[in-house]
Amino acid sequence: MAQLGNVIQYLNYRLSYFILNHYTTYANVGIYSVGVMISESIWLISSSIATVQYSKIANINDLNYSRDLTLKLAKLSFVATFICVIILNFLPQGVFYFIFGKDFGPVKTVIFYLSTGIISFGLTVSISHYYAGVGKYYINTIAAFIGLIFIFLKETRYPLLSFLPNMEEVKFIIDRVRI
Repeated sequence: MAQLGNVIQYLNYRLSYFILNHYTTYANVGIYSVGVMISESIWLISSSIATVQYSKIANINDLNYSRDLTLKLAKLSFVATFICVIILNFLPQGVFYFIFGKDFGPVKTVIFYLSTGIISFGLTVSISHYYAGVGKYYINTIAAFIGLIFIFLKETRYPLLSFLPNMEEVKFIIDRVRI
């Protein structure tokens, strides 16, 4: 269940590349990719905090302590991430030109648009590691799956009910399984 959740979460992180590639140029995907990589580098802080948290929670059978620790570390992670995002957004665009070249100026805009998600991750990664630490991997898997559905629905504009198989599709699947 934990690995399934990780695979689904990976799709959540990377599906946007495929969608963007479908609708725009390789150059724009490259700019987006650099913006995402810079943004995700801030996650090192919250991921490091959450790794220590997970280790502590997985080795203690005290739910009250685990919850308190999670709340404290989630706040710490949120504040640290928030500060880093603010600093990153206040960097002059010239810094990005200097590091990546003149074609990567729009990276700053990508980072700006990703800022809310980066900050949210700073908080939610601790919550996710709490559930993993107490052995409730299925909660993280369900959350990742719901996130993936919303990303797909938003980008494709399919109604939610369109994901339910109709009778013809069920028969097709049953016929293939029998083979």
